[in-house]
Amino acid sequence: MPYDPTAIVTNSTFDIEESCAYSPLYMPATLYVAYGVFFAAFTSIFIHTFNTRNIFTRAILITDDLFLQSGPAKKLLVLRAI
Repeated sequence: MPYDPTAIVTNSTFDIEESCAYSPLYMPATLYVAYGVFFAAFTSIFIHTFNTRNIFTRAILITDDLFLQSGPAKKLLVLRAI
């Protein structure tokens, strides 16, 4: 049975009671997944755009420490970096 939009419109306005009586709101699980992915992508783009200075600074400091030190201290720095 195809959806009939005229069944929920009264006098050219949307009628919420008729809409609820006609059919419940249907939102598939893939829509929730898509919203979650887009929210995560937007958040990560925002953080990486405005926080790149801190990210690159930390990466440079960690790599400098790794190349300058050797022995057991180097292993601790690798574990701390992870």
